[in-house]
Amino acid sequence: DYKKKDERIILIKNKNNKGTFMARNIGVLYAKGRYIILPDPDDILLKGIISFCYNNAEKFNYEIIRFTTYDGNEKLGYAKYVQKLGNKPVYYPLLSTNIFYGYGELEMIDYSINNKFIKTKAYIKALNCLNNFYFSMHMIYLEDQLMNYILLTKANSFYFSKRIGYYYLKNEMSITKNKKKMTKIRIKFIFIYIKIVFEYSKNTKYEKDMFNHL
Repeated sequence: DYKKKDERIILIKNKNNKGTFMARNIGVLYAKGRYIILPDPDDILLKGIISFCYNNAEKFNYEIIRFTTYDGNEKLGYAKYVQKLGNKPVYYPLLSTNIFYGYGELEMIDYSINNKFIKTKAYIKALNCLNNFYFSMHMIYLEDQLMNYILLTKANSFYFSKRIGYYYLKNEMSITKNKKKMTKIRIKFIFIYIKIVFEYSKNTKYEKDMFNHL
């Protein structure tokens, strides 16, 4: 119905369920804009957050802007760092180095993808590092962590904003709430995640320090 009202909307329908990870990546490859944002279907983007991110990204050439998530009770995603740091830009190589070691102020970086405003070219550059894995795996757990990890080790700039831009709606019917199912899923995808991350980091200066990250 929305597509009929607005020609800018492109509806992409996969023949079978490919999971969140592949569906997002297919959408990004169809995207024509300079920036992308990847909200979950049952959450809400707050009014003004896209224009806020766009204006800052254009003015300061930020590749990734991370805004704050709210769930009705508290600010999510390292709330104490929101208060401590406020608005702060971080640049390469400080950004990528701290992803591995987790020291200092970069502990503020979380592993959600839905609270990020991302330059499309930066996301595609991250996809290219995955060697087509992003189209071969029905990944439904740790997919956010994987993309954040690759994105943040490759990004030239990252801006941490204390502005609340995302309202997280708790869904008691989601797969992550099913403890029996999630136990098996977690074990499977934890090993897949570790394998991909090690393969990606092979022959880099970080290879010997990968366990600090994991």
